[in-house]
Amino acid sequence: MAVFGYGRVSTVEQTTDNQRLEIERAGYAVEYWYSDTVSGKAHGACRAHGTGLDQLLTSSSTQAHTRSR
Repeated sequence: MAVFGYGRVSTVEQTTDNQRLEIERAGYAVEYWYSDTVSGKAHGACRAHGTGLDQLLTSSSTQAHTRSR
């Protein structure tokens, strides 16, 4: 089963590196990584990669989430 990861940051000064590391430290081997730089206040449709990732997920997919500030 493929493992898809998604990270989002609000500004170009930030990176999603730590988000990916947190997911991998939780035991997931991320094969496909998607990320967006968009405000958390923006509508979900503005998150190009997050919306595309939703379309790839199936009932047998595993989603791993992290929330870092």
